[in-house]
Amino acid sequence: MNTSDVEEQLQRIHESRQFRASKRMKRFLEFTVRQTLEGKAGEIKEALVGVEVFDRPADYDPRVDPIVRVEARRLRQKIEEYYASDGRSEE
Repeated sequence: MNTSDVEEQLQRIHESRQFRASKRMKRFLEFTVRQTLEGKAGEIKEALVGVEVFDRPADYDPRVDPIVRVEARRLRQKIEEYYASDGRSEE
């Protein structure tokens, strides 16, 4: 899958009923996809996601605030729902 294919798939997911009304989930998914496309997948850490996606302060401590873990679980569930329904015919 090339970058434009990934971009198109990301757009389809954003427009799906599972994601349409969820700005936070779209932002989280887009951040992780963009980081991966830029070759920075290994740099995606809980603290970075907390700051970049969930607007936590620079000294954000994921041990105290589990927002990233909680939302990552929700994001995985939404992606599973998408591919089980709207996206079932997609790669």
